[in-house]
Amino acid sequence: QPGGTPFCLCFLCTGECISRYPCDCLCFLCTGECISRYPCDCLCFLCTGECISRYPCDCLCFLCTGECISRYPSDCLCFLCTGECIYRYPCDCLCFLCTGECISRYPCDCLCFLCTGECISRYPCDCLCFLCTGECISRYPCDCLCFLCTGECISRYPCDCLCFLCTGDCISRYPCDCLCFLCMGECISRYPCDCLCFLCTG
Repeated sequence: QPGGTPFCLCFLCTGECISRYPCDCLCFLCTGECISRYPCDCLCFLCTGECISRYPCDCLCFLCTGECISRYPSDCLCFLCTGECIYRYPCDCLCFLCTGECISRYPCDCLCFLCTGECISRYPCDCLCFLCTGECISRYPCDCLCFLCTGECISRYPCDCLCFLCTGDCISRYPCDCLCFLCMGECISRYPCDCLCFLCTG
């Protein structure tokens, strides 16, 4: 283009220019991965690779939940389900827990996880901050990722422990099948207690 920026002939679905010459790939995911050297029958992808529409999207920046952030290209291509940007280049992981732990390099069939890793729904959650009991605290990302069963925040980083006594003592690094303990560690119920003060008799 005389006197200006040369044309671009190869775009990602984010709007990013790859080459000023014709592409050998005509169908991209928003991660930059090439699907086909022939034109796509889909023009609007989530970062999971799921096709939303065969017509161009009015949104170019999606979270892995499918939520639209911007109608303009993003400088971030790798998001946690909380919306936090990890990397400005395509992720090698497409399935995250809310802790940021990577489960799979392929799209998840689950988009709503508890902090224990348990899958609640294959559709995006309207809650992004859970206690280890599964109780929803907030529809916005938590600044805490490690809770006691009482709801008390221990750390803003993921815990290496997922099973606590009400005293804060760690029993296991795996999710408990018990959510209501006596102070001596005896299990009363698999459901959360409405009581945090017990006699030694239970």
